[in-house]
Amino acid sequence: MSAPPKFSLSRRNTYAERNSRLRCLGFRSYQKYLVSPLWRGIKKLVRAAKGDECFCGRPATEYHHSRYLLCDLDGSCTDFIWPICSAHHREIEFDERGNKRTAAEAGERFEELKSRA
Repeated sequence: MSAPPKFSLSRRNTYAERNSRLRCLGFRSYQKYLVSPLWRGIKKLVRAAKGDECFCGRPATEYHHSRYLLCDLDGSCTDFIWPICSAHHREIEFDERGNKRTAAEAGERFEELKSRA
């Protein structure tokens, strides 16, 4: 398998931008998207392409978007969606006090953890 693309997060790739793009796809919220048939199909594509292990080698139980462009959210591009274990996903998405990170902070944390593996 070729090397994955380098993480890229534009300044406009925020949770608000993600939510706006999801509305274009007909979803009222990220939570509605995550239980949709579209997301189930995208997860199957990612699993087929990247396997079912986190970068740490543990079984992946979740998937992480490292960017939120429309092509990532509609499944036409899966290069920035990663199989991940729940422990690492939680560490990427939340800080030590349990506060939700911004999309940019989560992206930085993802790259940091992935580079250590």
